[in-house]
Amino acid sequence: MRLLRFRATEGLWLSCIDYGGQGAPVLLMHGAAAHSRWWDFTAPALTDRYHVLALDRRGHGDSQWADSGRYEIEDYMHDTHAVISNWGMGKPFLVAHSGGGLPSIMFAALYPQNVRGLVLLETRPVYDEAMLARMRNRPDRPPRTFASLEEARRSFRLTPPTVGAPPEMVEHLARHSFRQLPDGRWINKLDRRTGRRMHPFDGIQWMRQVGCPVLVVRGGRTTMVEPEAARKLAAAARRGALVEIPNAEHQVILDSVDEVVRLLREFLDRITSAG
Repeated sequence: MRLLRFRATEGLWLSCIDYGGQGAPVLLMHGAAAHSRWWDFTAPALTDRYHVLALDRRGHGDSQWADSGRYEIEDYMHDTHAVISNWGMGKPFLVAHSGGGLPSIMFAALYPQNVRGLVLLETRPVYDEAMLARMRNRPDRPPRTFASLEEARRSFRLTPPTVGAPPEMVEHLARHSFRQLPDGRWINKLDRRTGRRMHPFDGIQWMRQVGCPVLVVRGGRTTMVEPEAARKLAAAARRGALVEIPNAEHQVILDSVDEVVRLLREFLDRITSAG
């Protein structure tokens, strides 16, 4: 595992974990309020056949915060384009969890020549005004700081909670979710402005323009993605399929690691073997 950095739009530096491996590149995109280390439990199992990388999206993880406060879906999509256009690794598979999905759909629609296949895990297909209003109405207060990393880690919570991840997995994510300030205190790596200026977005409309193979994965116990929404998203793709993992919640890549790995390998191998 090594750390890469890419220059994206607005001159932002984006951090990317390179898990190594041989073969076609697979770019993993985390969800909202998450970071690249969410993939530490699935990515290593794919490196025997693929070159696997996980990007920290702007304002998340070890990537730079946007001074402009721009965290629209289009901004994330343009960042993705900047990274893939300049990394010299060729055309990747895109695998996205939750909020990483809509920018990935938009990218696959606009740049079909740059995507081998698209996997969407627990992706809500439409951001409507009611949902965005709830995000904008969150209390606008200064970020909380902590006297020590241990104190910061104790504050860490998954939203929504995981139903299958062991405590050590959650502890691992917590350990990588904070950074130290110059005064010695600790702060969450997430820019709290993400989500505050987003506009409504219809991923179904964009999905109709996606020509590569698409796999939509829904957790059977999720409250974040309704069954009908997942069906519509898969049906909108020209070459789409839908799979449900029965005992997983929204944090499907933590709840059902083995099943997610199995589905990914099957999907990636099928497309690779077809040429």
